[in-house]
Amino acid sequence: MEQAYTPGQLIKAAREPRHLSQQDVANALNAAAGTASLGRHSVYRWEAGLRLPEEWWPLLCRVLDIDEDVMEAAMARAVALRGKNPAPASLALAGGLWDRAEAERSRPCSTATRR
Repeated sequence: MEQAYTPGQLIKAAREPRHLSQQDVANALNAAAGTASLGRHSVYRWEAGLRLPEEWWPLLCRVLDIDEDVMEAAMARAVALRGKNPAPASLALAGGLWDRAEAERSRPCSTATRR
């Protein structure tokens, strides 16, 4: 059975053997797109599963030599997962941490605890 990778896992698996930093990837994407809008933190967020590369994934495939069909399938799975759970994929899979955090935020504050 074939392993189902996340977009972030694909990016990291393609970046690390090439000894590229996240900033190197951001610079290569900016050069390919003719812009300077992307930084290392965006690449970090993609790899960590906090964000999806959305419009960047076709360029990522070219820059990092990732099979477009594999990335497209990973993006579709990630989008479907997010449709069922608004938490980022990495949090949704982290044993319900998102649910506990949401419960804490949505709990009303007691006026007795306020100063």
